[in-house]
Amino acid sequence: MKKILILISGVLVALSASAQKSAVNAAQGKLFDPIDPKGAIKLITPALENEETKNDGKTWFIAGNAYFMLGEEELKQEVMDQDSNHKLVAADAFEHAYNCYLESRRLEQIPNEKGKVKDRFKSEIATKMKQTLQTFLAAGSEYNNLKDYDNVIKNFKLFLDVQKMDVLANDKTLSTDSLNNQITFYVGEFSLMQKDEATATQYYESLIGKNYEEEIVYDRLVNIYKDKDEAKFLDIIEKGIAKFPKNPVFIQHLINYYISKNENEKAITYINTALEKDPKNVDYLNVKGNLLQDINDYKAAKVVYEEIISINPNHLKANMGLGDIYFTEAEDMYDKASKILDDKLYTSKMNETKAVYKKSLDYYTKARNLIDEINPALEKRIKNIKIKAQIK
Repeated sequence: MKKILILISGVLVALSASAQKSAVNAAQGKLFDPIDPKGAIKLITPALENEETKNDGKTWFIAGNAYFMLGEEELKQEVMDQDSNHKLVAADAFEHAYNCYLESRRLEQIPNEKGKVKDRFKSEIATKMKQTLQTFLAAGSEYNNLKDYDNVIKNFKLFLDVQKMDVLANDKTLSTDSLNNQITFYVGEFSLMQKDEATATQYYESLIGKNYEEEIVYDRLVNIYKDKDEAKFLDIIEKGIAKFPKNPVFIQHLINYYISKNENEKAITYINTALEKDPKNVDYLNVKGNLLQDINDYKAAKVVYEEIISINPNHLKANMGLGDIYFTEAEDMYDKASKILDDKLYTSKMNETKAVYKKSLDYYTKARNLIDEINPALEKRIKNIKIKAQIK
């Protein structure tokens, strides 16, 4: 009895395999007049999972043809209906065709028992996939109009990926490098918009050295790397500075990086580099003044702030900076003078101190006039100066 059951089981498996092979042939028949790609897809779908047929490149090739023809029908219908939705359906069908053809190509590259590679469908796949490029491009643009950015990314990636298929490797009639670079950039931009930094990074990096929006590409990568990969962050900044020496953005990133690390002297070094190219840049000068002030190099900071005021007398931060420096100097002088016992020397030193307080007050008063709202801390400082320096 057991032997009979085994025999029956074997017969059923053979019948199932035979049925799937018949389904493949029947699906192929649906792709000739009268063409019925949906019917072909229905017939061949089970064969894509059957052990006897799913490992045959022909099965996947016919499935790819069915989806390709479905896409063609949708494009024809679009012309008749003037409905762009058909284009989107066609792109979806072409995506299925692409995936089926990829599997067909993989299987066709596997040597048979004699060590030979069949490679039966290369030319036909190349011809068909080449025809899908404009549809993927158009679908991506249409999805952009619909603000469906995930599908924009998908279709633009397909536009690029199809051209990388081995069957199109030597085709010189594909889209131009400039268009491919543009679409690659768009994939990066839309991926970043969708917070997919991994994909954005991949596509931005592929544009390095291709002279397409490279300043933007470098800047995007800097911002992606700055909180994630310090080594890559510094590498891309240094490359950006070398390639675009007149662009202040990369130097600014590096300055901010060293400031965040409390490496003020290194930050000043890069500020000086930036000032060599743009010596009147008050933003750079102000940051330099602040950093010099932070490391207590008041003499150098004072020179920088005075240079800013010579360029822009109403620069708030420079006036505040000078006020702070002179106030700090006056406070130190006041403490030292207070310990002097000789009345004559004490009076002389206090008069010198009052003069420095007066300088501080002048800059603070100018800063106060540049501020729209009352600054309580500044008002308190001004009042304190007037009391110590006996200024009415």
